[in-house]
Amino acid sequence: MKNIMNASIYSLITISLVIIGIYIWNSDPLWITVMLIGFAILFTICLYAQKILDEIKKNNQKKI
Repeated sequence: MKNIMNASIYSLITISLVIIGIYIWNSDPLWITVMLIGFAILFTICLYAQKILDEIKKNNQKKI
């Protein structure tokens, strides 16, 4: 399950990077800044979700 989660997170990040790359290639600086901030937020959410999942797994193992 964890491998599937990691794969989906990394694919999300990769897709985001590609989209950002395309926009940077033909856009104005303001839009680039907005995209980078959005990407940073997305990345943080992904990392936080991973942390929460790890905590849930630890708690489930303790119960067993």
